[in-house]
Amino acid sequence: MEQILQMALGPFGALVVLCVVIYGIYSVGTKHLLPIVQGAVDRHLDQVDRMLNEHREDREIFKSTIEKIVDRLDKVEDDVAYIKGRIDNERQKEL
Repeated sequence: MEQILQMALGPFGALVVLCVVIYGIYSVGTKHLLPIVQGAVDRHLDQVDRMLNEHREDREIFKSTIEKIVDRLDKVEDDVAYIKGRIDNERQKEL
């Protein structure tokens, strides 16, 4: 009986307590902590998806705006070329 008591209070008892503690930590982790972490990760990924969608929309707006600016600059370039041509014609008439 004394040997069994020494084993229970010694290394075997410590091993049993360690196994119970590890199981408790695993149980708490899977039942309570994992859902919290999973929810936080899901919210973060949803936020990243929203940011990417907004960025995609902004990019389309920027693209269309730049195309409009290019069209307007082409018109200004044509007008400047026309004005320059008229000024050059006026100068040639004066000479």
